[in-house]
Amino acid sequence: MKLSIVVAAYNVEAFIERTLRSLLCQRDKQFEIIVVNDGASDGTERLICQVLENQNDIEYKVILKENGGVSSARNRGLAEASGDYVLFLDGDDYVADNLTIRFLEACSLEEAKGSVQADVICWGYRTVDENGSLLKDYFESYRTIPASITGTEALKNVFLHKSMWICTGSAAYRKQFLDQNQLQYTEGCSNGEDQEFMAKALAKAKGVTFINESLLFYVQRKDSVSFSRNVRKFDAIDAMERIVHSLGTDRNLELLEIAIEVRTRLLVENYFNSLDSCIEGWKIRPILNELDQLYPNLERKIVRSLRRYRREGKGFDRYRIKCRLYLIHPELYAAIVSLKRWAAKRNQNRLYRNLKSCEEHRISGSPGGCCR
Repeated sequence: MKLSIVVAAYNVEAFIERTLRSLLCQRDKQFEIIVVNDGASDGTERLICQVLENQNDIEYKVILKENGGVSSARNRGLAEASGDYVLFLDGDDYVADNLTIRFLEACSLEEAKGSVQADVICWGYRTVDENGSLLKDYFESYRTIPASITGTEALKNVFLHKSMWICTGSAAYRKQFLDQNQLQYTEGCSNGEDQEFMAKALAKAKGVTFINESLLFYVQRKDSVSFSRNVRKFDAIDAMERIVHSLGTDRNLELLEIAIEVRTRLLVENYFNSLDSCIEGWKIRPILNELDQLYPNLERKIVRSLRRYRREGKGFDRYRIKCRLYLIHPELYAAIVSLKRWAAKRNQNRLYRNLKSCEEHRISGSPGGCCR
């Protein structure tokens, strides 16, 4: 069983060597590496060549293309893949050294049971910072998930029960399954494209296999679209609407239930999370004007979703409060977000000063002023 690992790389000079070396040190070599250099303008290309040159025991290819975005790079890698399964890996993430062994064990187990090959094979992952320090381990969530379930059950765990998480590098997809269902990443979308691809694939998948182990290190970069002030993160709203449309056209009641959840709750929550990260100071109008230019129909669709969320929500829900404030006036919402941010920072600074004072007293041996 051969695995194709597609690495989309764009200006990841500081990370690509760690990514590739995590693949080269795999204990089982039954895989190919396909690196798609998406028009990088830094030293990414030089490092790719430097790390992969003279690697005779691993099959690999390097593809150079003009910059077209991560979705375009992944689709190009998918077209070049010759393996039975395809794993998409970002150029700043890296994997455990037993990834391919655990993957092949999962495949062999299904064959031994006489089962049809799983369309998707998933595993846990850890989020880490740029230095590799652990932020969160998602392995715990998988302990309650059966080793084999349907794609619809997996989707319900992701969107309804929130008992499991799947990111780009924590799932491998059967190549024939992707080709038969014409599944690709939506090009031009720079945020939310991975969730859209995952949702569409799981909706079509008959069988999903889970490996109860964290095998991916998902790097949280401060300059990424998701974690910086970048209005392109609102691409995720369009991605969610495409998920809703895709799930709603299958005439499957379970998928329709998931589509309703995405439309009424997740879309609103994603909008506010993206908006909050873009708000600086007390002004919101420049952000909304910029959004109007990039996404002409977004404001109208969002207001409709906010009204629906406020009306259909139950009990205490901070997002219902957000909806109410925003619908009263966006500037009021921005002012309260800024005020809460200022108060949180003030409390954080106060705590830091108290801790520093306690440490100084401990070192000096003075009995005075401990943390209050």
